[in-house]
Amino acid sequence: TCVNVLDTIRVGKPSEVGDTQIVSHSLVSPQKMARESSTSLHFRELAALVLTASILHVKYTVRGASLARVWYFLTQQHPTLHACLKTLRTTAHHSAGVHQAIAALTTALSNITGDRELSAVWSTAIRPLVLYNDPLIARSTDTSTFALEDLQYGATPMTLYLVAPSPRALERLHPLYRVI
Repeated sequence: TCVNVLDTIRVGKPSEVGDTQIVSHSLVSPQKMARESSTSLHFRELAALVLTASILHVKYTVRGASLARVWYFLTQQHPTLHACLKTLRTTAHHSAGVHQAIAALTTALSNITGDRELSAVWSTAIRPLVLYNDPLIARSTDTSTFALEDLQYGATPMTLYLVAPSPRALERLHPLYRVI
């Protein structure tokens, strides 16, 4: 069974930004929700903005959008966050031009001026996507072999079992399971 969480984003609908934010926040949320410093929270929130804009961009510009393709967009096509933001704010996502939410998010992110802060935001944004560089993970998450909404709203009850081959693999795959 293959599951592409980006299939849950209802592109072109009023809920598309909210759908994307849910995926972005689940990617950057810490593994342990114990006490978190305000600095860590700050970088996670900014990283979620980067991911939200990037996921929307990939959904609008790449056929077969997936988190592996978001990883590729962020890490292989752009050497810096500045370069990535430039692409996000200058690409025509539809006939009206740049997607309004992407433009707003990139404007907010452009207000970050310090190189250290930009580096921290960049690394916080790409860190959860490293897993999707694994060809096996990419292949398993590039498409969905069932409609994810069927888990909750399908006519026939459905159960999804997420299985890891070992406890070590479970630790490595935890971020993937969390986003699903």
